[in-house]
Formats: sequence, structure tokens, C-alpha cells
Amino acid sequence: MFIQKIQIYNRWGELVFEGRTTEFQWDGRYLSRPAPAGIYAYTIMYSPYDANGKLFSQKGYVMLIR
Repeated sequence: MFIQKIQIYNRWGELVFEGRTTEFQWDGRYLSRPAPAGIYAYTIMYSPYDANGKLFSQKGYVMLIR
């Protein structure tokens, strides 16, 4: 599976992180400051090895604990 993009949104729907490389990772910061603890929504876009270029997405929630 190849991850193409990951996006993380706060509770107001603002995009707080977007990663487009295979080595992405969110460090819990937004605008160079620690993001508040809470629940964040994520979307991961990926293509399986045998999907012939077709993109799939997975959505969910993650809790940031400080």
C-alpha cells in the first residue's frame, strides 16, 4: 500500500496538518505551537499495490493527549 496523503482537522474543520511524503508524521503542533488536547479528524488517501492507480480513503478520529 502506498500512502499518498494524510490530513488532520481540528473540531472546527480547519486543516491543521497535511503530509504528502512517505515519511510524514504529525508532531501535535499547529501554526508552530502545541495544538490543544482533544479529538481530531483524519483522512488518509492511499492506493493498494494492485489498484492500478485508483485512490482509496480512510477516515477516522484520533485523540491528542497532553
